[in-house]
Amino acid sequence: NNYVDEVWTVEKDAIARLNIETFDLVINTDADKYACSLATMAKCKERLGMALDESGIVYPVNHSAVEWLEMGAFDQYKQLNKKTYQQIIHEICRLKYYRSEPILTLSEKEINSARRYLEMKNIGQGDRIIAVNLGGGERWKKKCWTKEHIISFSKILISMAGFHLLIIGGPYERELLKELSIHLRTKTSFSGHCMSLREIAS
Repeated sequence: NNYVDEVWTVEKDAIARLNIETFDLVINTDADKYACSLATMAKCKERLGMALDESGIVYPVNHSAVEWLEMGAFDQYKQLNKKTYQQIIHEICRLKYYRSEPILTLSEKEINSARRYLEMKNIGQGDRIIAVNLGGGERWKKKCWTKEHIISFSKILISMAGFHLLIIGGPYERELLKELSIHLRTKTSFSGHCMSLREIAS
């Protein structure tokens, strides 16, 4: 992403640098306590999103973050929500929402690899692909669909003319991918469980 100047990681030196460097603005849209502690630790003129107080409680810094925090804590708020995730994040960041496309810059190697993959699966460049992501990983187990729901939904998509179905999974969906491959045989391809996020995106 050409708009990102530098990436900090906690595995390297991010925490040490947070204790020294200063920022004009810190934005944290994650209600995870560790993420909130990092955002609170940062020396800055202004914060947006979530932070952590001295009692270890996550709290919304600005008004637009209240809605997001409440939806994470109470299902009734989540069920009433009509906004997309992208719109909510834009509002927390005080940005106008234009339904803009996500920025994903792929290398030539990644693009060529994707083309070879499609050729191997007999998917033409003009074919329309619907990708179904199975995963919630270890963190979002309760948000994952059952095998039966996935099969039922996939068969509806397969019945639509002009579409090819791509089932995406990771290491945690290894067994599920095997089971689905038995039930979904026509107009369907499977990513396998070893592809990276960037390989899947390309």
